[in-house]
Amino acid sequence: MIPGDGTHNVSLTTSMHAYFHTAMNPATTAEAVRIFAHPDTLVAGSFSWGSGNTSFTFTPQAALRPATTYTFIIDSTATDMYGAGISRTVSTFTTENLRVTYDYPRNNTGAFELNERPYLTFNGAFDATRMQSAFSIQLPIELDITFDHVYLYFKPRQTYWKSNTKYTVTIDTSAHDAWGKPVAAPYTYVFFTQPAAVSQIVPAFGQPEVDVNSSISITFNTAMSAASVNSAFTLADSATATAVTGTMSGANTSFTFSPSAPLAAATTYIVTVAATAADAFGVAMPAAWTSKFRTQ
Repeated sequence: MIPGDGTHNVSLTTSMHAYFHTAMNPATTAEAVRIFAHPDTLVAGSFSWGSGNTSFTFTPQAALRPATTYTFIIDSTATDMYGAGISRTVSTFTTENLRVTYDYPRNNTGAFELNERPYLTFNGAFDATRMQSAFSIQLPIELDITFDHVYLYFKPRQTYWKSNTKYTVTIDTSAHDAWGKPVAAPYTYVFFTQPAAVSQIVPAFGQPEVDVNSSISITFNTAMSAASVNSAFTLADSATATAVTGTMSGANTSFTFSPSAPLAAATTYIVTVAATAADAFGVAMPAAWTSKFRTQ
């Protein structure tokens, strides 16, 4: 029998298997099988038989409970194909504790997009109220936390994470599964966010034949401080380095610079966003950003 008697840390998605020395009668064997969580909660599921009816697999309808002892019994009423009975067989096993099986973005890897929603996947259902109180994040930020059976999602209320930042999430041992049993140990999860950056500009980099009455539109990958973008932005003639005067408008991720007069014809212009441009949390871009275009 699998899981074998005395097995611990059995997966919550496991199936039960039994192997026989002879072909069995599927009907009498299925009636003789009982699987229950202590003390007496029967497990519903379905049978599938192997070639020659010498083995079966029992697949539970739902995941097993965490940190729970189960008993797998084949009673002596099970018979082979000739009607002969078998000895009663019992296996007792214990399932694994509630734990995180997957995290996104992956723990301690890469740079996470600033408007993404991280999530954790657990191996079983949990108590949402206790999970909410067990959850904490190192840097103070208002979060919207949502739950969906075995999933925990969290995202800033103001849409964007602080850029170029390390976040540490902890779930302490006050977290319980849906049946009231606590997690065995605290869980710590670390992710890193991308730096603030320009994600798009119009006119595009290297674009020729730009109308002299054009404005310059810049989009960032996160909400930015409008004052810092205004002071960090310059548009200048590439040959003379003469800055173009104008006004900056916009907010959040999108800004537009409108020159106060038409640009010079047949001229290459350099757009610069200095590294002083900062996100809404005050974290500056790690380096200056430049682009260029040429007028008609």
